[in-house]
Amino acid sequence: MEIPSYIGRMKHLRYLDLSFSPKVEELPRSITELINLETLLLNNCINLRELPQDLWKLVSLRHLELDDCQSLTCMPRGIGKMTNLQTLTLFVLDATSKDSAKASELRGLNNLRGGLEIKGLECLRHCSTEAKHINLMGKPHLHRLTLNWNSQIVGDVNDLEKDDIILHDMVMHSNITSLEIIRFGGVTMSSLVNLSTSLDELILYSCTRLQYLELAPLHVKCIWLTNLPSLEWIVNDNNNGDNSSSFSASLTEIDLLNLPNLKGWCKCSEEEMSKGCCHQFKSLDHLRIDKCLNLISIPQHIDIKEIKLWNVTAKLLQQAVTHSKVCELGITKILNFKSLRGVFQHLTTVCE
Repeated sequence: MEIPSYIGRMKHLRYLDLSFSPKVEELPRSITELINLETLLLNNCINLRELPQDLWKLVSLRHLELDDCQSLTCMPRGIGKMTNLQTLTLFVLDATSKDSAKASELRGLNNLRGGLEIKGLECLRHCSTEAKHINLMGKPHLHRLTLNWNSQIVGDVNDLEKDDIILHDMVMHSNITSLEIIRFGGVTMSSLVNLSTSLDELILYSCTRLQYLELAPLHVKCIWLTNLPSLEWIVNDNNNGDNSSSFSASLTEIDLLNLPNLKGWCKCSEEEMSKGCCHQFKSLDHLRIDKCLNLISIPQHIDIKEIKLWNVTAKLLQQAVTHSKVCELGITKILNFKSLRGVFQHLTTVCE
């Protein structure tokens, strides 16, 4: 679909949906003449590279949706003037363009609500304190946040370690309930201790150097860990500590995918786990593990609705079902798996 250049003549237009338009690479500049436009939807415009430089002229705009605009390279300078915006799903940082918006332009966009993805955070490595200018504390209506680094832009190790400083300076308010972190470059993510205990969902994806997590103060319900090849332990203590105990106890859903070096949930011995270590899952409903062949132990869980295991060892399978009440069990490609008898004899209950 080609957007006509005369679209700017439609002065009374309030709602414009151009979503799922793969041929759109840029918008006609005349679109900024739509002074009554309140909603502009550009979701899944996968080849959209840039927005008009004078986008800020859309003085009535309240909602700008940019979900899955994966080719968008930057935000236009001046977007920080659009203080009436209530929806802005994507903000892209670009250090190479002098005409692009800086992180500081997010400072005054305090009416934003719903979800926001900030992409290109590697641009802040040269001055990590700029993350403070994003002013997340001033955006109390935001509930979902995605922080995205570009793994294709890699500096030296010292640059990558600045990602934890960036995360630390991006102080979040207590209304954030879902946090997704993508391609974080550091070895440790110590800044997680500063997150609010109201966080319900934590998603970590493709943080390839990440070795240590500080999760103890959190009380999340759902955790998804995907493609973390350097991670060995999720909880970095043994059978002590009230904080790590409450973290494990609050979880209702766990997804572990492609964690090739993961050895265990915690550093408790198998004997401690069999007796019920302090990291026991007390609220867990769903456990899904795939491509974690070095994982040999997880804490006990008594009542659970769903266990799904792919590409794990038979030992982990046996431990996952021992003394468990399971409503749904799915297993695929279990290493050294010999017989279902060894699985069923450990199940307390399998629901029909």
